[in-house]
Amino acid sequence: SSTRSAIYWEGGDDHQRIFKNFMEEGLNMEGILRSCLRKGEDEVLHQPLRLVRFLRNSANLGPKKAHPHPNSVSIFRAFGGDVGYENGMFRIYPCSHPLQTKEEVLDTCRPTEVRLAADQVLIVFGSLWVELSTNGGGLVMWKGCSTGIVGLHNFSELFLPFLKIHVGDADDEDVKGESGVLV
Repeated sequence: SSTRSAIYWEGGDDHQRIFKNFMEEGLNMEGILRSCLRKGEDEVLHQPLRLVRFLRNSANLGPKKAHPHPNSVSIFRAFGGDVGYENGMFRIYPCSHPLQTKEEVLDTCRPTEVRLAADQVLIVFGSLWVELSTNGGGLVMWKGCSTGIVGLHNFSELFLPFLKIHVGDADDEDVKGESGVLV
């Protein structure tokens, strides 16, 4: 069992357009962003969309923030089937927005499992804390938007591994032939 919790793939511009069409199908992105961030689509920074595959792993990473920027929104859409804790989806800590440390989260909140059907999305505002499952197999598409630059936060251990910038080994046994950035 690996200690890597997920792999993701961004692809090039053509793939990003396909990802965008899939991710935004049936969603009012302008409405979501105005509701969550009080800004329109052209007024926020869009992080590259990521197709994320959760991997079975032995790492208990504990609570992580769902987005590196506090004034942000993350949208998760199930890809190819339902996702839940049994196939890698995280649990959320519903009361955790204002909390700054893992210790505060663990002392204050109890995690709630998330299950998404193939036609559902999860919209997470700000730096809500979540906890990855050690199970694998599920696929989600992630879209993140923020009102400011994410910057060096991408390297922090406080955030979901697939949100961090990390160049891995494309020949890794876990991905056999898949291109992408590994975490």
